[in-house]
Amino acid sequence: NFAVSCGVKWGNDIYVDDKKVGGVLCQWVSDYLLIGIGINVTKPKIIPRELENRLGWICDSAASSVAHQLIQSLYEQIVIYSRMNPSDLLKDYRNRCVHIGKNVEIEADNTLLQGKCVGIGDDFSLLVEMDGIIQNFSSGYMVLKI
Repeated sequence: NFAVSCGVKWGNDIYVDDKKVGGVLCQWVSDYLLIGIGINVTKPKIIPRELENRLGWICDSAASSVAHQLIQSLYEQIVIYSRMNPSDLLKDYRNRCVHIGKNVEIEADNTLLQGKCVGIGDDFSLLVEMDGIIQNFSSGYMVLKI
């Protein structure tokens, strides 16, 4: 079994030890939902300077057995999450969020906004407090301010 304790950053980033190790993209195509998952399994040989403090990976070995264990564990987790009711899924998502209570920048409608993330809405939207007002975002690009 492949076990890594991870968190999420709204809307699609996967974090381990405060570093981004992957992401998930979903897209509806006709009647099907396509899910793409990218994971930094091992440390890359070259890390751009601007990513040194933010980029992570999940193990030190690139053996085929690691990939097999990872794929098996991902499949098992997908099955578990597919059987969860929406309220339990939302609760788990909120518990795994790495940005709640932190300062964030969000780009929405070509505007860069700053505030403090105060939670996740019941519709999985991002809740950000700006100048004492809580704003709800259902799309946009969010950056944690470290």
